[in-house]
Amino acid sequence: MSKLYFKTFVHVLKKTWLLNLIMLIIYEVINILGEYLFYDTSITFLYFESYQDMPIHTYNFLYTLYGNNLMGLQGYVFGLSFFMLFFLVYLFFSCNLIKEFFKKDITLLKVRTSRFNTSNGLYFYIILINNLITFFLSLSILPLINLIGNSIIDIGFDFFRINLTTLIIDIILFILVVISYLIVFVRGFSSNKILENIREIF
Repeated sequence: MSKLYFKTFVHVLKKTWLLNLIMLIIYEVINILGEYLFYDTSITFLYFESYQDMPIHTYNFLYTLYGNNLMGLQGYVFGLSFFMLFFLVYLFFSCNLIKEFFKKDITLLKVRTSRFNTSNGLYFYIILINNLITFFLSLSILPLINLIGNSIIDIGFDFFRINLTTLIIDIILFILVVISYLIVFVRGFSSNKILENIREIF
């Protein structure tokens, strides 16, 4: 059984690595935009007593974003909204694409056995593991991206930092991934769908 799991994992990874890479990039863009939007401005005053104490470069950077009634953040609000919508569209697209990738394989397995763990469930678990790896990889890479971002803007303290709101958004998005793939691999390979697949394939 472990041999079947390993071979299936490799087979799935070969077909879906590009989809996972795109998902990783989308996660990172959403994370960076979230760090802009949900930055805790009180952190600034752990480093400076007032705005008058800030270097002009630091003041200009923060005022552009958070001054003037937060007008500077409007573009980032639009950007985050766009990429979250793009995430949902991409999730729908990738679910359908993955279903097409493995439709024949899963149909043949369902004909041989009705067990969830060795047919459509096997693919669901493995694709879920791949997405879980992508999710944790996005969080693992984020500190490095933050380090690079902080060195580029160089405002005297770490502006880019992981915050709770961004983490909650990531978790919600991942839950949507789990639900979407569960629907695809359970409802998409029900008895009626299997009969349709058999007619289509053979």
